[in-house]
Amino acid sequence: MDEKERYEQGMKKRRQVLGDTHVDRAQANRTDFTSDFQDLITRYAWGEIWTRPGLPAHTRSLMTICGGLLVGLSIRAAVEYSFLLGVLTLTAATAKDAVGKVKGIDPTYDTLFGGTKLMIHEYGTTTLLVGLVAAAISAALAVKWLVSYLQSHGLACFGWYRIVVGVTVAGMILSGVLTA
Repeated sequence: MDEKERYEQGMKKRRQVLGDTHVDRAQANRTDFTSDFQDLITRYAWGEIWTRPGLPAHTRSLMTICGGLLVGLSIRAAVEYSFLLGVLTLTAATAKDAVGKVKGIDPTYDTLFGGTKLMIHEYGTTTLLVGLVAAAISAALAVKWLVSYLQSHGLACFGWYRIVVGVTVAGMILSGVLTA
């Protein structure tokens, strides 16, 4: 992939994660001083790392947290920033799915969207509201616990966890238990 393709891929991912409004504002506020840095970040952070196949979302989140720490954020602020980016991405994906076609539904079903049965029609308002409230409460509790844990313990346990899992999987591949 050449630099232009990497930049285009990065810009697409950047817009997908951060939204057009934010990216357009950042692009409009570029200066001679920040322009090269913006291009570098778009090509490599967004175009190379965030679009890399096989890089799971939790690794990307950890990279976001570490990046926040590297620029001087507190652990609390870095985790909250990473969480807010995740909320933005998941909200956009859910909104897209909510107005998308439900698989296996008769295409003649007529709604505002012309033959598309919406998620709300398939599952009902009550089910969606209960799911929304449960997800919001569990996410808030999980983030509160994670922030508290990281403030008192740091990120070392996550690093060791990744090393142990990597060595275990490598051992299983080398011994033939798993195939690559």
